[in-house]
Amino acid sequence: MMPDNEQGSASIQDGSEPMSLVLDQLPIGVALVDDAGELLYLNPAFREISDAPQFTSAIQKLYDGEPVNDLLSLTRADQNDREVEHIYRLRGFHLEGSGNGSSRSMMLVEDITESYRLKMNLRRAQRMESVGSMASAVAHDFNNILTVILQSVHLLKQQLPQERAYLDPLDVIEGTTLNAGELAQQLLTLSKPRIVDWKDLDLNAVIRDALPILERVLREGIRLECELEDDLWSVCSDPSQILHILLNLCINAQEAMEGQGKITISTRKIDRSRVPQVEGGLATGHYVLLSVLDEGPGIPPELADRVFDPFFTTKEMGTGLGLSTAYTFAAEQGGTVTLYSEDGHGTRINLYLKAEPRPPVISEVDDDLVAGEDLTGSETLLLVDDEWLVLDLAREILSQQGYSIITASSGEEAVEIIRSSEERIPLVILDMAMPGMNGLETLRAIRVHEPGIRAIISSGFHATQKMHKVLDAEVDVFVNKPYEIDHLVREVRHLLDAGSILPD
Repeated sequence: MMPDNEQGSASIQDGSEPMSLVLDQLPIGVALVDDAGELLYLNPAFREISDAPQFTSAIQKLYDGEPVNDLLSLTRADQNDREVEHIYRLRGFHLEGSGNGSSRSMMLVEDITESYRLKMNLRRAQRMESVGSMASAVAHDFNNILTVILQSVHLLKQQLPQERAYLDPLDVIEGTTLNAGELAQQLLTLSKPRIVDWKDLDLNAVIRDALPILERVLREGIRLECELEDDLWSVCSDPSQILHILLNLCINAQEAMEGQGKITISTRKIDRSRVPQVEGGLATGHYVLLSVLDEGPGIPPELADRVFDPFFTTKEMGTGLGLSTAYTFAAEQGGTVTLYSEDGHGTRINLYLKAEPRPPVISEVDDDLVAGEDLTGSETLLLVDDEWLVLDLAREILSQQGYSIITASSGEEAVEIIRSSEERIPLVILDMAMPGMNGLETLRAIRVHEPGIRAIISSGFHATQKMHKVLDAEVDVFVNKPYEIDHLVREVRHLLDAGSILPD
């Protein structure tokens, strides 16, 4: 039986109206239950959830003599009439010394939505950190293998007849290897923030540019619909990463629907500069929201939190990296990723990106590729890498360009070569991760003897933002493995043409 406020208030403590007035103002829900399971009092905060089925079962547990300490998940409309999930902590316990010979129990309910989400985000981050450490080590070795494949393909292209019968299979190998490199980049993104190509972006323009690619990737019968808010704020982000995430989200949405269906991509401005609490544990500020909505059956509640875990997938051929890399990228950018799914009504993935409340300033893109550019040379170069296959193939490739190549398999050996060399060596190419001295330590020791030497550092790992600042100050070029050989050859030529780093 649901008590009215007056009757319930009186039963808190006979003759104590001030007590009921205090309880009525509490943000925590309070209920009093007698030994027959009848409700004696509900304050207004508790009445908000009193129609939940879990509430009735909790009363039964108290009636059976069991304590109550449960989590409730209820959907409530927010101030914009949108359905939002709320998490409540429901506790119940028996009261001692009721005073009239009867037994009573008290129930308390508290909205813990924000703290619960923060806790879930922390757990998710901890899981991703441990998995990311393992993924980083695997990706580093994988990238070295891919680099060897690309180097070998490059050499074969130079040596075989320039006929499509020979070149087409090599192009397939090269393209597949680069695609495998993208997978390795995703693995590395799990372990630590990557160096990204931050640009002032118009997110709507990035989405419109991506539509032709999405339409080719998605199967027949899947319709794309865009609801893009005009005059979006500026987002400082990496357009290639945005494209990659959008592709993953749309492919996931497609897989959630059988046969035909519609995927809706939407954007809108989110002003949370004066709101103390924001969805997903975001800080106050301005955001641009990118949402992808499908018409699938929705995600079961028991799987909803796991979809962000690295390698978790329900697809036979899935990698389980799509949402986890999206989450990592958004967090690095200052935003987050949230999920809203309702049984039978599809799933919406929300990507929050930190924004500046102004129009984006789009700069012109310079094209560094010059047709017919002469990339040959006769200078002496020093190559340093602990992977002998990478070292040997790089030596052969650069030798074909006319360079004289000296190799070293460790930092210590490289420093000794520079120290004892009678000729000046204008450029060194180093691997970042080596036993003993790493690439940066080796470069610093080399510049004690050859302060004007130019340097390229490559790595199968991603440099962190902190390391990126160090590399910018001390290294001329940083390239991620696996790298395109033509790109490396071009950088070598450009640095040699630039001359010594020392002023004339």
